[in-house]
Order: sequence, then C-alpha cells, then structure tokens
Amino acid sequence: MEELSDTPLSSLTHPEDQATLYTRLGELLDGASPGEIELERRFMHRRGHPVWALVSAARLPAAAGQPAAAVIHVMDISDRKNFEGPLQHLADHDARAGLFNRRRFGEELERAIKHSRRFGEDAAVLFLDLDGFKFVNDTLGHAAGDELVARVARLLAAALRETDTLARVGGDEFAVLLPRTDQASAVLVADKLLSTLRLHGTLTHDDDSPRISSSIGIALLSPRDKITADELVVEADIAMYDAKEAGKDRYAIYDRAEGRRELMSIRESWNDRLRRAIKDDLFVLHAQPIVPICSNGPPTFELLLRLPDDQGDLIRPAMFLYNAERFGLIGQIDRWVLRQAVGHLSASHAGGTDLMLTVNVSGKTMDDHALGAYVAALLAEHPVRSGRLVIEITETAAITNIERARALALELQALGCRIALDDFGAGFASFYYLKHLNFDYLKIDGEFITNLCTTPTDQLVVQAIVSIAKGLNARTIAEFVGDEPTIELLRELGVDHGQGYHVGRPAGIEQSLARLTGAMTVI
Repeated sequence: MEELSDTPLSSLTHPEDQATLYTRLGELLDGASPGEIELERRFMHRRGHPVWALVSAARLPAAAGQPAAAVIHVMDISDRKNFEGPLQHLADHDARAGLFNRRRFGEELERAIKHSRRFGEDAAVLFLDLDGFKFVNDTLGHAAGDELVARVARLLAAALRETDTLARVGGDEFAVLLPRTDQASAVLVADKLLSTLRLHGTLTHDDDSPRISSSIGIALLSPRDKITADELVVEADIAMYDAKEAGKDRYAIYDRAEGRRELMSIRESWNDRLRRAIKDDLFVLHAQPIVPICSNGPPTFELLLRLPDDQGDLIRPAMFLYNAERFGLIGQIDRWVLRQAVGHLSASHAGGTDLMLTVNVSGKTMDDHALGAYVAALLAEHPVRSGRLVIEITETAAITNIERARALALELQALGCRIALDDFGAGFASFYYLKHLNFDYLKIDGEFITNLCTTPTDQLVVQAIVSIAKGLNARTIAEFVGDEPTIELLRELGVDHGQGYHVGRPAGIEQSLARLTGAMTVI
C-alpha cells in the first residue's frame, strides 16, 4: 500500500495502452461516456513484465464547482488470458487437419475483400474437392479417411506460400485464399496443387495404396468487384463442380460474366428448397444407436439430419447445413429437429417404450436466447420422461461463447434435459471447459478412438477423460468405434457408451424405432 500510495496510474500502465486508457477515463470524467466503463488493458508488473487486467471505472457524483472524480477497480485476468489463446486456436481450426476451419476462412476472406478494395490488389480463391475420397472411406474406413485428410493438408500447405491461407471447409473439401494474385498466377498455383496430389496423394508409399486426385475451382477477385465472401466461395464451388464434370483431376475458372445469373439462380434455389423443406417437413431423420459398454439404460439414438434432392438421393449435410447458415435458416431447422425429437419421445413414452434421443444444435442456435423457452413449450405440449432428451453442443460452439453455453446448459437441465459436449478432447483447452460448464455426457472425439488399440497416447487420453468424467458424475461416449477389439479396450478403460459403424449404422428413424428391443442400448 505504501508503494502504491500517491503513485500515478500512468506509471503502472503499459506504454502502448496508456493513450487509450486515459482517453476512455477522460471521456468518463467529462460525461462524454456512460457513468461506468469496463475495458481490458495491460499494466506493468514490478519485475517489468506486462500483466493483463480488467479495468472497471465509475464516475462519482460531484458537488457544484468540485472536480470530477472516479473510482477505478483493476483486476488481474492473466489466467483467463492464458487460456484464451488456445481456446481461440481451437475455435478457428479444424481438429483433424490442423488448418483453419470454414468460419475462420470466411473471416480471412472478408478481410481480403476489404484489402483488395482499399489497395487495388487482385486476389483469388481456390476450392478443392478430393476425387476418390469416398472410395477410401468406404473400403478402408473413416480412420484411413482421416489419415488421408491429414496427409493432403500437409501436402497442400507445403505447396503454398506463407502468405496464402489454407482451410479445411468440409470432409474432403479445402479452400485456399491467394492474396495479390491474378488469373495467370492462380492457374499456376492450381496446377502445382494438382501435380502434388497426383504424385503424393496416397495413404502410403505402397504402389497398391488407393490414389486420389483433386478437382479445383478458381474464383477471381478484383478491386472493382462488388461481391461478398459467401458469393466468392460459391463461385469457386461452382467452378469446382465444372472441373469434376469435365473429367476430374483438373481446374476450372468461374466466368462471372456468364455465371452471375446462374449464381443467383442457385442462391434462390437453395433458399427456396430449404424453406420448403422446413414448411412441408421434407427433411429426413436418421438415427444412429449409442450402445452400452460399461453402463445400461434405455435404447438411445443420435438424430442425424438428411435432405432428399428431387431424385430422392440424399444431399450431403455439410452442403445444405452450410447454406442454411448462410440464409439464416439454421435456427428454424434446429427447432424442426427438436420438435421431431420431442414428438418421437412423447409417443414412445406414452406407448410404454422407454427411449432416449440426442439432438445436435448449431452454434448460432445456441446463441438464441429464446431456445430455452421454445424447448419448455415443446415439453409442456408433449411431455417426455425427464432426462430422455439430450442436447449436444460442439466444442467449437462452446469456445465461441462459454458464458452463453453455461447459461444454456443450466436452463435446459432445469427443464429435465441432459447436455452432451461433442468432440471432447479435440483441443488443448478441453479440460478447461469442465471448470465452467456442467455437462452430463462427454463424447470423446473419434480422433482418440480410431487407433486406440495401437496408440498408447490415445489410451492415456481416454483413460484421463474417463477418470475426470466419473469424478464429475458425467458419462462418456466414444465416437467412431470401428471394431470389436476397440470395444473390449473401451470396456477395460471404463468408457460408458460407444457409437460408430461397428455397433450401428444410421438408418431411418421410423425403421430404427420399429426395431427396438430390450437388448438394444444405453444411457
């Protein structure tokens, strides 16, 4: 106290933060800002290193003729800041490939468009889809597919400049942002990426290993273009499909002069298709069983959303859910799934069949403050047994807004729902959530399950997750269970439930529920 007494605050403030801090405090004292302010700034430790602090200040009432005064509270937030870096990294990156994810790529593209307009520089976007990836997944399994995705990510990264931005935007889809790049340069990069995958696009160095190539779409950006980031990605996506239709293993360039009408038609088509699917209940629900390993309970299924096209074939969820987010329809779709889930649960329970269903909600839906009231209204209209509706939230959604995730979990649990944290363990900061979020289930990320029997590190991670979950009175679900030896090892490690193609493939929900028996499953 003696050292701080009469010490000017400026002598304790980081030099780079002094100007902004005192500007805000001056506005507070002058009455130019509300009576209270809150901001994060750096202060200097007595040993010379910076310390992050939360500065809260409130203006004090002053008598006429008296100088303005304020009370200032400074709180050390170093620990929180130390966690924010890894948390932000996990929110911005794809866990399996280690690259930027679709959300972060969109942010980088927005910045690139603004930069292009301000400085008059060209740029380009490349959209890559792997040819032959489905064959690898279907014949060798998802573990081989994940391994191939990681290998392709490394190959692409090595072939690009440090200033280029590479992202994984779907299961076998990648996007590249090329700054300061004209058409000729973009074509050179596309050719280089195609050649790289032709030579090295295999799982192993074995000549018999499945070989893949890529189809690449190129969309060009000039300072004169009035275009959004979403539109630029769609253009590159359209060009990529042109490359596939032309024979694959090649690139195609989007012709904006000819394609603008087609692009608008596609946008309107997706918008109309999704709105019609919501209005007329055209979506299809599949159910994948979650089976007991070291636990028991009622039959349990995760609901998976599908959308048939005009020929009855199922459109990839990544495609229509991405468009649903673009058009602001994802909240309505999530509510549709919740309504269907509650209806199936209520009917099953009324008929004497116990059942549990898990439903995924998007990050945007999680941020909807009316979601709790909507679920409460559904449950009031169609009563279900307590604890039989499970809401799944992904790690990425939780990272983006931990406080909102915590509030939503508490609100839904008060209604009798249970909460699951999906893809748990995918990022460095996973265990940090457990200090702030109260979940009923931890779904162990499949990255730790696919090679569990042969990777001691994965076994240690799973063992740690199980131990912590039990201490918190939560249960564990292992994703991507691929064979019986994995089941046996999960049983030894104490994992409660398993989910994957080995224990049950997704099927239509009516078909799945019709086959319910007492021998089938979980929580």
